[in-house]
Amino acid sequence: MGLNRIFGASVLSLAILAGCGGGGDGTAPAAGGGGAGGGGGTTTSGQLTNSPVDGVSYSAAPSGLTGTTMNGGMFDFQAGDTVTFNIAGLEIAVPGGTRITPQTLAEELAEGAMDPAAAQANILANLTTLFQTLDNDGDPENGAIEIRQGATLGNTEALLANLDDAPATFQGELSTAITMGEELRDEGEPAPTVVTDVEALLRFYRNELQGNWRLVSSIEEGVTTTTNANYQVLLSFDVGNANSAQDGVVNSFVFSEYDISDPMDLFSFVGVGTTNYNMESGEFQFTSLPMRRLVSGFSNSSTENDPAFFTSKIVLDGNQLELTLIEDNITIVATFERFNNVKNSLVGTWYEVFAEGDSGVTPAAAPDNGRVTFGSDVAAVFYYFLSNSRVMLVFTDLDSEQASDERNGVVLANYSLNSAGTSLTFDDILLDTVSVDPVNNPALEEGLTVAVGAATLNDTNRELIDSSDIEQDIFTIYRILSLSERVGDFEQAAPAP
Repeated sequence: MGLNRIFGASVLSLAILAGCGGGGDGTAPAAGGGGAGGGGGTTTSGQLTNSPVDGVSYSAAPSGLTGTTMNGGMFDFQAGDTVTFNIAGLEIAVPGGTRITPQTLAEELAEGAMDPAAAQANILANLTTLFQTLDNDGDPENGAIEIRQGATLGNTEALLANLDDAPATFQGELSTAITMGEELRDEGEPAPTVVTDVEALLRFYRNELQGNWRLVSSIEEGVTTTTNANYQVLLSFDVGNANSAQDGVVNSFVFSEYDISDPMDLFSFVGVGTTNYNMESGEFQFTSLPMRRLVSGFSNSSTENDPAFFTSKIVLDGNQLELTLIEDNITIVATFERFNNVKNSLVGTWYEVFAEGDSGVTPAAAPDNGRVTFGSDVAAVFYYFLSNSRVMLVFTDLDSEQASDERNGVVLANYSLNSAGTSLTFDDILLDTVSVDPVNNPALEEGLTVAVGAATLNDTNRELIDSSDIEQDIFTIYRILSLSERVGDFEQAAPAP
């Protein structure tokens, strides 16, 4: 039951779950979707992002707000505004929203085209090429794009009119526009080199996928299933492969699901692997890591013989991630929203860093300046603090051949914090598919209290200290951040030169 059938053998076996929705523990998604925010003249902040894009002038009507995107692509608008962005002379207008991506712009610009899907695909590829080519420092891997003040492309009217051209054609037109342009780079710096559509698209997807996503609903044959306190599905992606244009691997991921709707049929599923992008079909393949599969176990953790969990179209629009799966004429659309980390709180997604792992298993390393890489084995314990009272621990670090008392799986618990936030108690264990003998030898003991260390590294690092045994255990956890979080609320100090 549940979406593990999507990430497992066949979409045809997806079970539709009946549920009343919602719950008393505050497990509603932490982030809303895109679209206009604010209202009644209230000014709202939005973000222009491919990677976050600074240096783009904008005007919003009818509110009259104007400015330049800065501090991670931020701009201001009011409900009902149309925001016009001036990108080195190219003016593109879209309805105001909290998160504007090339996908958002492409959808708007493709309206009315004879073939909207083809036009949208071309515009998306060309806009990602445009933004990354105009990056002033020429380094699209540093987490942000800055367009130089005063930068102006030549022949912008023709360039804008031809945004839906085939990528190869547009790249030639952009090269001409650069030759005719002015002040595209700082004085003394060489003119920009056009980024290819393959490189630009893969970087766009890699940057936008990274972070944490929470299922909102899935639709199969007109029937909608929604998540609630008893049924949750989470996806987390790392910062990805900087050489993705060469080998097609975009990001590594961990997928986890639990369903405790029926006390007589408790369920969880865990899977880890990589996403690979097929440029010709425009589809992603979510592929499991064979060495991480379990031979047996009622957690169903990556047990499928087929290493491909599923193949899907992906749409990244605002704060939403939409996966569309088609098999044997059955279409399933799964909509996720960003599950954001909450500053000065445990709520959000963390992972534990080990000194060493099981034999043959390489654990995920500590972040590099906030950048999280899961590593070749995607081996860690992931902590999803879903609300102020519920946490899901996802174990992916155990070697299936050596596991004796524990295996990869899920522990779901209710928890509480003292008023100072320095002491955490796991009050109730609701589900344990990690322990072979959860009654006599549980992976997490009900009633266990651990000390919570002070937040460090701009609240991206904590220590959980277990003093229940003679020997004290210290668990070091780090937040898994989206790119926007990494250059925003949880920005790290620049690395030493």
